[in-house]
Amino acid sequence: MHYPVGRTILAVDSDPRTRTLLEITLNTEGYHANVVGDPDAAFAGLELFPDVVLFDDATFGPTVKDFIAHARSLEPHPDMIFMSTRLEAPVIARALGIRFYLMKPFDPTRLLRLVTVCPRFTAGGTQISHAVGHKAPNRLGLQSNN
Repeated sequence: MHYPVGRTILAVDSDPRTRTLLEITLNTEGYHANVVGDPDAAFAGLELFPDVVLFDDATFGPTVKDFIAHARSLEPHPDMIFMSTRLEAPVIARALGIRFYLMKPFDPTRLLRLVTVCPRFTAGGTQISHAVGHKAPNRLGLQSNN
C-alpha cells in the first residue's frame, strides 16, 4: 500500500500496551504507523524512510544515540519525537538534540496534536518547537522545549 509523503510514522516502544495505543491512534487518524518494539526492528524501520520517528528512550538503552544518528543520516531526515516516563524528559530530549517530547502516560489527543505540528506535516516545513508533557499548555495544548 502506498501512503502519501508526510503521513508515515515509525513508532518504537517496548511496552505492548503502548504499541497498541500508538497503532490504533495513529492509524485511525490516517497515518501509516509502523509500530515496533525493539531496537533491531526500529533500525530496520528507518529503511522505510518514515516522516516522523516516535520513540521511547527505555527501548534503546545505550544504543539510543546510534539510533538517532542513523535517523539523522537519512535524506530527508525524519522529525523525531522523544517519549519518556521520566520527569527529566525535556532535558534529555534537548541533550539528544530532539525538539519534540511526549510524556508518558499520554492522552491520544495530545499525541495527535504533537504529530500534527511536526515540520514534515506542516505546510512549507515551518520549524515549530513544541512538546507535549505536564506543563500548562498553550492554545494548542502544546508546550515548548525552549
